[in-house]
Amino acid sequence: MVEALVTQAGKIAYVGDLNTAQSKYKNAAQVNLNSKTLLPGFIDPHSHFDMVSNTIGQANLNPPPVGKIDSMDKLLQALKDHKIDNNIADGEWIYGWGYDESQLKEGRHPTKADIDKVLRNNPVYLQHTSGHMGVANSKALAALNITADTKNPEGGNIARVKGSSEPNGLVQETAMYPFMRRMLEVLEPNQAKFFEQTQDYYAKNGLTTAHNGSTARNTIQFFQKQADAGKLKIDLVALAGSSDLDENLADKDFVWKTYQNGFKVQGTKIIADGSPQGKTACFSQPCLTPVPDCKKDCRDLPSISQDALNEMFAKAYKHDNQLFIHNNGDGATDMIIKAHEYAVKKTGQAADKDRRTVPIHAQFARPDQLEAFKKI
Repeated sequence: MVEALVTQAGKIAYVGDLNTAQSKYKNAAQVNLNSKTLLPGFIDPHSHFDMVSNTIGQANLNPPPVGKIDSMDKLLQALKDHKIDNNIADGEWIYGWGYDESQLKEGRHPTKADIDKVLRNNPVYLQHTSGHMGVANSKALAALNITADTKNPEGGNIARVKGSSEPNGLVQETAMYPFMRRMLEVLEPNQAKFFEQTQDYYAKNGLTTAHNGSTARNTIQFFQKQADAGKLKIDLVALAGSSDLDENLADKDFVWKTYQNGFKVQGTKIIADGSPQGKTACFSQPCLTPVPDCKKDCRDLPSISQDALNEMFAKAYKHDNQLFIHNNGDGATDMIIKAHEYAVKKTGQAADKDRRTVPIHAQFARPDQLEAFKKI
């Protein structure tokens, strides 16, 4: 514990006792912290700045203590209120975020039928708190041409009404991507409007560096434009989307790992599996509890094939591009270790080169996998 801290031109010049500070810096303006603690700015290691920004234009469906939604009735009422409070016309998209079925009194996801009861004339999409699934109503499903004949995409699941192939509204992992893309298109005009508010939200919680995972090229351009215009109050670090890897690596004007006016693109984000909450994480052993739309040997969903992951690793390693891989289940972690081994062999690089590959989450990493992390 120290009594005083002195700054000059935005940098810390002195830390120590108060008498020395006062005698050495006689003209300094003094701020009395009144026994409160001064902390350095926090660096956010993993969040989604653009998703935080987008939530400003959505209905807050979070359970306590973040929000107030702990029942289906409250969730539906919040959606009705959001439409009225924001003068949203029939036919326009309505979005909500943060619902958690495990915190609802009913203990289940909302369905398209639930949402249709209160918002029959608007396409509606609700984001789950995990960010790995969501629920669409009938109009939203129709808008994206999802019907009983629609097959599950690779790495995704379209949940069905029991006893039929009719979608019930829940879309998981890659099946939710079309809804997320549409949401970003609909909310994009408000991007600049909410940019400052989003920074303030991070800053007031002590964060002076924020992250944005899996960032599309147009969003990277938007962030850089804001930074170049002097609009960044905090530092912002983006991870580029893996679907843009080839284009980004081929773009000679694309700058990696270097701050430009407070913004940089550090590396590339890959999604290897889903979430344990939605039972879409990829495990090496079958789940012991029921998994929706799965009858036996339910190991959940890898979001990418091993071959595709292998080649992505090799390409990134060859170009010294740092990888950040979302992995929850131990099965996905096995995939990452195999992809690393494949890339090392294909590129002829040292296995323990300082490339700082980052497995993100790794919530179910086994002891042998932790040893592998340590080794490589």
